[in-house]
Amino acid sequence: MASLTSLSYASIDDVRPGNPVCFQREYSDEHMKINSLQTVKKMKLRFSQSEYHTLDTMALDVEAWVKRVKTKTTFTGKKVSKIVYRPFSNVMFCQKEENQVRCGVECDGGSAIIQWDISTKDREITLKNNGFVLHGGCGDDLAEGDTLWLEPKKGGDDIFRLYAVPMHQCR
Repeated sequence: MASLTSLSYASIDDVRPGNPVCFQREYSDEHMKINSLQTVKKMKLRFSQSEYHTLDTMALDVEAWVKRVKTKTTFTGKKVSKIVYRPFSNVMFCQKEENQVRCGVECDGGSAIIQWDISTKDREITLKNNGFVLHGGCGDDLAEGDTLWLEPKKGGDDIFRLYAVPMHQCR
């Protein structure tokens, strides 16, 4: 039998100390136009466990590239706006149950539920956003420490389907 580290993809049940598991999705420009309420273009979830966690608890690193409107003033005084996607992140702490993981940000920073169909848990998961805080600080339109609340708008940033990616992308 192959070791977990030699497998291309792993399921949430495979999360162990030193063995993270990743799910990711990047939405196309066409998808973003059709789903105009959605602000997240790309999301990556990295489930990990330290030696101090119990078997049913884990950490979840969330990375999301969120739509921002960047406005510049030209030398003629005209304001020009364009859409850019900036990285935001946070860490949630999670509790595994039967076919879902309940995750939350400390100090009431929000929560999410990750679910899967037993037949697809190795390949895809669904994140149901209950609203949670993300932190920015990268790029010229963000000040260090900027935060945003990822609002779970129906038809927008409420539900995300993500797919398993090779473990080397977890780093």
